[in-house]
Amino acid sequence: MNNLATLQQYHVAYTKLEDIESGLKHTEARKRFNKVHRFLTEQQEAVTSLTEQLAAKSAKLNDMQATVAELEHDYALEISDFEIMETDEECTSEEVMYSRQSMEKLLSRIKTLSKELMDTLTWIDRAAHELADAKQKGRASMGEYTALRTECEEERKAAMPAIEAAKKDLLAIEAALPRELSTRYKSIRRKFANPMVTIENNQCGGCKMQLPSVVIRKVCQQNELVICENCGRILYDSAVAE
Repeated sequence: MNNLATLQQYHVAYTKLEDIESGLKHTEARKRFNKVHRFLTEQQEAVTSLTEQLAAKSAKLNDMQATVAELEHDYALEISDFEIMETDEECTSEEVMYSRQSMEKLLSRIKTLSKELMDTLTWIDRAAHELADAKQKGRASMGEYTALRTECEEERKAAMPAIEAAKKDLLAIEAALPRELSTRYKSIRRKFANPMVTIENNQCGGCKMQLPSVVIRKVCQQNELVICENCGRILYDSAVAE
């Protein structure tokens, strides 16, 4: 058997192993497991994000509360001073007006910060509920996640004899191939799900490019590895597959 025929056998064995592995990735249990896993990941990301945001908002809330307390203290002093100035005959109208403006500015800042403080409190309350909800949903899904993971592990365990047999066949064929051929094949397979294709109506079975007659003759002669110049797949004669 020439190297190209052996390479075709290698391709068949490689595909068989990948089909078994792929089948395990697409069972109903695996699909449900992946769905629950994605959901749990989303909930964990939400928990992490909300926890970080709550910490930042809580720190901001503490700063605002301290600032409002200071402003209210200053405002109380301003009121006291203003009341004294109103009864002090030595105070000019300009001084009284300046004091009133100062109080108004303080009051405006207090109102603005108080509104922002209340908005922050509302956000914290809503985020705390969202955080609790995300944690609860995560806990509720853990039982299903564990059960599905066990089911997937059992499916893989049941498939291991077939996987090991396919690996054994693949390694046996690979041992009969020149290393450069198996290396080239693996390199092409990383790019294409089907790295070896037959000629169909004088076209590459992969990219459908029309092939020159000289290329077709080389493929039929089976004396050398022939690569499609357009897509890079390995071309082989359908007679080899038969």
